[in-house]
Amino acid sequence: MRVLINSYIKRDNYGNFMSGQVLFESLVANEEGDTIPESLKVNLSKHHNPECDTPIKFLQTHNGHAGNFGSRILMREYIRRVTADITDAVSRYNADIEEYDFPDEKMNQPILEDNPDLVPPPIQPMGGPPPGMYMMDVDLEEFHKYLESLVEDELDEDEE
Repeated sequence: MRVLINSYIKRDNYGNFMSGQVLFESLVANEEGDTIPESLKVNLSKHHNPECDTPIKFLQTHNGHAGNFGSRILMREYIRRVTADITDAVSRYNADIEEYDFPDEKMNQPILEDNPDLVPPPIQPMGGPPPGMYMMDVDLEEFHKYLESLVEDELDEDEE
C-alpha cells in the first residue's frame, strides 16, 4: 500500500503564499485490500474532530473536507502530523500482526527441574529444612517461658 500526499498552493503575483489545500490518496493493491482492516484509521481533521477519523485504505474520501489553509506553516504542520499518525498506525498494526502470527514454541516434554533463579527451591519434607533454618517442635507456652527466662537472666546480670 502507498499513500500519496499532494499539496496545492495558490500564490499571488509576487510568489507569496495565499492559500493551500492538501489531498490524500491511498493506493491499495488488490491482494492487500482484504487484509487491511477498515478499523485502521487516522484523523484527517485540522482540529482533531473525531468525525474525521478516516480508514487508511480510503484517505481520498476526506479530500476537500479539511478546507483551505491560510498559512503555509499550518499546512506543513498538518502534513507532518498526518504523516506521523499514518506511520504510527501502520507500525502498531504491523507489530500486532507480528505478535499474533508468532507461533508459540511447543515443548516436546515437560520441564521437571527447579529453577532457583525464579523461585526458591521447595522444602523437602524428608530432606529437612533449607540451610540456615531450624525447625522446632515446641509447645508455644513452653517456648514463651523459655524466652522470658532468657530476658530475666539478662536483667539479673545487668543489676549485678
